[in-house]
Amino acid sequence: MEHSESDTVKLKAAQDILDRAGFKAVDRKLVHQINFDLQDMTSEQLDEELQGVYQSWLDNYLHTNNLKIVEMTDEEIAELEHGLEGKMLS
Repeated sequence: MEHSESDTVKLKAAQDILDRAGFKAVDRKLVHQINFDLQDMTSEQLDEELQGVYQSWLDNYLHTNNLKIVEMTDEEIAELEHGLEGKMLS
């Protein structure tokens, strides 16, 4: 970054460093407006709508952050927690 003459190259290098450090700029998102009357919906319909919005958000969040959900048994979770506690103490 220090050796480049081009401001564009310096800017891109600085952005890459910040991205890797967890300071990525917020991406612009398309907002979807939902036009319907919530008062006319049943509790079940509201639950379905909320679940759909949540699932969409979760899918996008996992994809954006390169994450995935894994299923673990209680024993695997306990083992993982025990291993993390040991690392935190050392």
